[in-house]
Amino acid sequence: MAIDGQWVSAGLAQSKFNFNVGVLPIMQKPMTTVVSGMFSMFKSTKHPKEAWELLKALMDPDSSIDLITAGTWMPSYRDWYTDPALLAKWTENLDSRPSGYKDAIVDVLLNDSHQTPTGYVKNFNKIMDIVNPALDKVWLGQQSAQEAMDAIAAKAQAQVKGRRDLKE
Repeated sequence: MAIDGQWVSAGLAQSKFNFNVGVLPIMQKPMTTVVSGMFSMFKSTKHPKEAWELLKALMDPDSSIDLITAGTWMPSYRDWYTDPALLAKWTENLDSRPSGYKDAIVDVLLNDSHQTPTGYVKNFNKIMDIVNPALDKVWLGQQSAQEAMDAIAAKAQAQVKGRRDLKE
């Protein structure tokens, strides 16, 4: 079993490797995280109309249908997950979509998912620049998780700046 993202589907399909997908192991209920590249525009842009037009074009599933059907991207709009005709455009009869795709990916995404902190925690990368080296010591068996986190708690906490306002 490999746990990876949507983007790996394109490479697996091109390799002709016989693969399938499934839900992650369940603790109390099914749950997955949503991680994505986020399109945005700066409020200080000198070209807000042009930036908005570019943003709309990038998010429009029809304009990126080749990337979506290949398995690299997923649609940005909810109706592409809930409207049967739109859902069929990118999930059915494609090498990049194995037999269990809709049940394991689309249904769980719609019903049992949450956003990862990368999308809303300010300074997330700076915090992880502190946490990851400490976790390396855990993975190498040099420290317990408690020891590693205790050692960096103050330094990591100093980087916490709250939640990102999605309108920023």
